[in-house]
Amino acid sequence: ADMSTVYGSESGTDVSPHRRPPASYLKGNSPDSAGGIFRVEEMADWAHDEYNRINQKVGVLSIIISSAQLLILTLQLSMCGVAPLDVNPMVGPYPDAISEWGGKNAYLTVEEFQLWRFVTPNFLHVGVLHLMVNVAIQLEAAANFEREWGSFTFLFLYLISGVGCIVSSCVFDADTYAVGSSGALMGLFGAKFAQITCNTAFEVEAPHDKGVKLSHVTGLFCMFAVLFCFSFITYIDWSGHVGGLAAGYFAGMMFFSRPIISTCERILWGGIGWILFMGFFIGAFYWLFTEVESDSDLADPCSYFRTLFAEGYDCECLWD
Repeated sequence: ADMSTVYGSESGTDVSPHRRPPASYLKGNSPDSAGGIFRVEEMADWAHDEYNRINQKVGVLSIIISSAQLLILTLQLSMCGVAPLDVNPMVGPYPDAISEWGGKNAYLTVEEFQLWRFVTPNFLHVGVLHLMVNVAIQLEAAANFEREWGSFTFLFLYLISGVGCIVSSCVFDADTYAVGSSGALMGLFGAKFAQITCNTAFEVEAPHDKGVKLSHVTGLFCMFAVLFCFSFITYIDWSGHVGGLAAGYFAGMMFFSRPIISTCERILWGGIGWILFMGFFIGAFYWLFTEVESDSDLADPCSYFRTLFAEGYDCECLWD
């Protein structure tokens, strides 16, 4: 049989019992497309995306964020130089750059009210090795999440997970400098795990949402495990990873409760997610601004690291 055979309304064969492919899957210069007839390869692309819940063809924000993170680290290396491996084992700049470029610093966040530090650490990396791992996962798993969820949902979950990462790190590891880019990714995995929990525990609207492939879950856990291993590397806090994961999961409970068919179950599951989400952030922020006392030495990263590394430490990353 000729594989270029076309199917459509003119052949008496419908392409889907539910709905037909959108116009974006048709080749605009194809005469068959203009007549509402769909080629096999076009149908295959559409069916694949339908099964895998793809809402957009490209993970635009994943690419933009990764590019921005690459640019930032490149600028840091060019301005600050590459630190010795005993100072920064991730092949990156001198660590005073972490604070100077907006990294997690609990003392400055609380005492000088530098609230932007809840967001900016999510775009910083310790070094080249850290960046390579994060960007690889970001352009693979995270980009697929964005294509499935849409850019708005992806961006909200990415940012809120990053904030959860930093506030948790400030509470449990207040006397350290750190970056939070991995914590935002952990939150995306947390949201995905919440989605899988919802789609396997409840009856949902789309039939294919009930099926969770073992290979997909295995792949997610492998990438999750790689990220979690970075929790114990210098300038990356385990507490931030756990906080990002929790924030993403609780937010995912709210977002992905919508397909649940039962109104009672949908309200219950989403409501529990909302309570946990609000409780996590209200509790963490309250504890940070009322109970946490961080080391005042963190206010001067240059002096801090010169004390920590007695010989051969250069402060090359100061803005003034």
